[in-house]
Amino acid sequence: GEELARKTIFLTACMGWVENIKPTSSNLLAESPSGIGKDHVTSSTLDILPKEKVIKRTRISPTALTYWKPTKNWEGYILYLEDVSNNVLNSEVMKVMMSGGSYATIVVNQVAKDIKIDGKPIIILTTARSTPNQENLRRLNICFFTDNQDQTKGIVNRKLENAEVGIIEEYDSSITL
Repeated sequence: GEELARKTIFLTACMGWVENIKPTSSNLLAESPSGIGKDHVTSSTLDILPKEKVIKRTRISPTALTYWKPTKNWEGYILYLEDVSNNVLNSEVMKVMMSGGSYATIVVNQVAKDIKIDGKPIIILTTARSTPNQENLRRLNICFFTDNQDQTKGIVNRKLENAEVGIIEEYDSSITL
């Protein structure tokens, strides 16, 4: 199930290889009620990509986004924030991060310190309760998941069938990037 959502997540994640892409084109918010499987589908879809390029966090503060970077540059990375809070989603730091690199000035021990944030990751967020503010709505593509009993039953039945015959759900290494 969730073919459209899986395609949307995968294509968004691949935007890091598109030349001259607008920074705001590569942000995705996967939104649906709790328990629908959006985090499972998102994680499973991102598993096909190079593991060292996908950075997943289940909790983060807006301030951490100012200081933290995987290397010198965010380019080529996918930042996946699972069940992002309203506080992070609508923070000034996230707004700027979704728009591209930035330059921040902070105070450390009563001294102004400049922090240059180079590049922009592909940003993929999931949420059940957070709502983007008006400013962030124009920076996010929004993906909804199917919310019905048949979808849930189909997922449970497939997992049971796979478990009965010993099928382990993981990607063949010959198809992962």
